[in-house]
Amino acid sequence: MHLESLSTRSFRALPDQRISLPETGLRLTGDNGSGKTSLLEAIAYLSSGRSNRGASDHQIARHGCTSLEVAGRVVRPHGLSTSITVRWHSGTKHVDQDGQRLPRLSEMIGLLPIVHFDIDDLTLVRAGPQARRAFIDLTLATLSRTYLQNLLDYRSTLKSRNTLLRQRNATHLDIWNLQLATVGARITQERAAFLPQLEGAAQAIYTLISQSPHTLSLQYRPSFATAAPDGALALLRTKAERDCSVGYTTIGPHRDDIAILLANRPARPFASLGQAKTIVLALLGAQTELFSIALGHPPVVLLDDLWGDLDPQRLARLSAIVPTDAQVVVTDASTARLPERFLNLHELRF
Repeated sequence: MHLESLSTRSFRALPDQRISLPETGLRLTGDNGSGKTSLLEAIAYLSSGRSNRGASDHQIARHGCTSLEVAGRVVRPHGLSTSITVRWHSGTKHVDQDGQRLPRLSEMIGLLPIVHFDIDDLTLVRAGPQARRAFIDLTLATLSRTYLQNLLDYRSTLKSRNTLLRQRNATHLDIWNLQLATVGARITQERAAFLPQLEGAAQAIYTLISQSPHTLSLQYRPSFATAAPDGALALLRTKAERDCSVGYTTIGPHRDDIAILLANRPARPFASLGQAKTIVLALLGAQTELFSIALGHPPVVLLDDLWGDLDPQRLARLSAIVPTDAQVVVTDASTARLPERFLNLHELRF
């Protein structure tokens, strides 16, 4: 699978353009601030309909513009292809696939699987639980339409329950308790079953890159102490009075965390900067591996200016975890720092 073409209109400071991408990928070179990272962001936007840098649509749109568009054609195995277009105009966003409007943004998940390696984004390690939940949810939603549907159902039910709680009205609360417990238990079960796979792959990659004896482990900390629907329902009922007083749901999968441990110590406060960066690379490498196995082809891999932060040995090990048949889009201000493997990619100069 690869991205065959990419078109942008009014996307940050990028020119309105159409780019053809070779199946092997692109090497983006140019000075810092020239737009290389913005092009990676446009690819990520085409994959999820959102910025991978946490920016709003208004911030992504070129200064003075009230609309933007990113479009592309994805070639799948056996020569099948699909077109994707994401348009935003004055606060309204919609996605078309092969000219047909998708009913909701989430339907585009999995159309263009990507993994974005950004060594400076340490939110997976340093930030709160939301970043780690989002990582697990995106990974599982890409791998399983069932998980995606459960997640959408859970969020819809949670929104309805919270609306009732803000009204301080517990009359019909148990209807939402039952629905939230049922779908919430499914999400808890799916996360718990998936985490050992992610942990195993991440540990192997961490050891490969760092050459360290320290063990990287992931520990699931669910808000529901039990994954059984009856147990989850009982917990929601015990929290009903408190939830009514604060006006929102205080327990459930939306409050889960995935603790990252290095040598059995929490990585968030104790990992050094170098260790934290290697953990992020290991998790993203594991995501790449699991996508490749489950989907039958690697995702598009985005490598954003990693080379100045890693020594040559770690660079060589990092390049080894990128599948040889993956389409790779790599940025760097100087080709002198690029690993040899990526020097043969077609160059796009900014």
